[in-house]
Amino acid sequence: MSHWCSAAITPWSFPLSMGVCKLRPALAVGCTVILLPSREAPLSSLQLVKIIVEVGIPKGVVN
Repeated sequence: MSHWCSAAITPWSFPLSMGVCKLRPALAVGCTVILLPSREAPLSSLQLVKIIVEVGIPKGVVN
């Protein structure tokens, strides 16, 4: 069984929308994702990950 991982590097401009646009297709096909926000705008990505945990996506799927 092979495991796939995707990296999602988001820019400082529109980090939330870019993060969602990169997470959506990867999670839809069953990949794990490493989300790397810009150092200038990390808080919206942190909120996004908190929401992902709240909806029940298992730990380790989005890092």
